[in-house]
Parts: sequence; C-alpha cells; structure tokens
Amino acid sequence: EAKIGGGGVGVARERRRILVMVEPSPFSHVSGMKNRFLRLIENLVELGDDVVVVTPDRNAPATYHGAQVIGVSGLRTGTFQLPFYP
Repeated sequence: EAKIGGGGVGVARERRRILVMVEPSPFSHVSGMKNRFLRLIENLVELGDDVVVVTPDRNAPATYHGAQVIGVSGLRTGTFQLPFYP
C-alpha cells in the first residue's frame, strides 16, 4: 500500500501493475511528448506502482527510475502495430 498526498496527510491506495506502451520511444526520440512520458513513469513509480514500459527502441535502458523497460524492434497485436526502427 502506498500513501499519496502532501503535508503529512496521505490516502492509502493499492499498488497497481501498469503497462505503458509508448511510440516513439521517450528514451531515444526527441519530441514534445518525451518529458510527459518520462514524468508519467517517474510519478507512477514514486506512487509505488509496478511499471513496465514497452517501446520500439533497440537501445532502450533495462530500467528507468525503477520501471522495467522492454525495447522491441517491432510489435503487432491484432490491428495495433509499433513500427520498426533501424
């Protein structure tokens, strides 16, 4: 259980398991969304959640701020496809 809230007053919440699938990769691609995704991952981990990030990046770090990172060269799930990057 994690506590959220500031000033010493917290609300108990259950730890969640969260999968973040993001394209383009915030670890190698510079865009306006890069910082938003990195802060999202950081905040979820700081709240005590178990976070796994899947991104099309062959050189992604193994972990980021305590989150597991899985870099793939391409992924197809039904009609959804992450593109292949060189």
